[in-house]
Order: sequence, then C-alpha cells, then structure tokens
Amino acid sequence: MTRLSDGTIAVTGGTHSSFLPVDGASHQTFNAGGMDGMLVQFSSDLTSVLYASYFGGSGNDSLTDVKSGPQDVLAFAGFTESSDFPTVNAFDMSIQGQVGAVYGRLEPN
Repeated sequence: MTRLSDGTIAVTGGTHSSFLPVDGASHQTFNAGGMDGMLVQFSSDLTSVLYASYFGGSGNDSLTDVKSGPQDVLAFAGFTESSDFPTVNAFDMSIQGQVGAVYGRLEPN
C-alpha cells in the first residue's frame, strides 16, 4: 500500500475475481486466468475506486508491493507463473523455473 501526493491510496494483490471495477483507462480489463495481479487506487477517504487494473496471464500471478515515487509514478512488484504474462519493453520475458518476478511502473495519465 502507498499514499500518493494527493492523498489517494494505491494497493496491490491477487484476485480470482472477474468483477474488478475496470474501465477504458485500465492496463488490462479482464482476468486472464487463474489468479491475476491487481492494482487499485482509492480516493483518500476510501469511498471510491479511481483506477483498477488486472495484471496477469493464463497462470497464477500476483502483485505484492507498490510504492509511489516522484510525480506519483507507481512502481509495483510481484510474481508470475504465466509464460504469457503481458509485458511492454521487458528486460527478460522468460520464466526460469516455475515462478518469475515481475516489476513495472505506471505513470499518471
């Protein structure tokens, strides 16, 4: 969990749900299989969801940490068991063994 400069709160985790409140701004709008990682940003009073997205492939995936950096860039980390975990400009897209580490960042708008 992390608090951004405007007081909003971002959390990560894993979900089997297909009911995450995603929209067109979401990185991934569907659960791709098994457990997918998720990142959710709440209003500062925790009464509304401002952003939500799945992160995952056909296997089990989870995001386990998130931190807010300069200009509210969100850095997140987690793990994947998916050989098809969605990547953009990845340093290494292969899994060595059964589980691979993931790291990413989201920039505001």
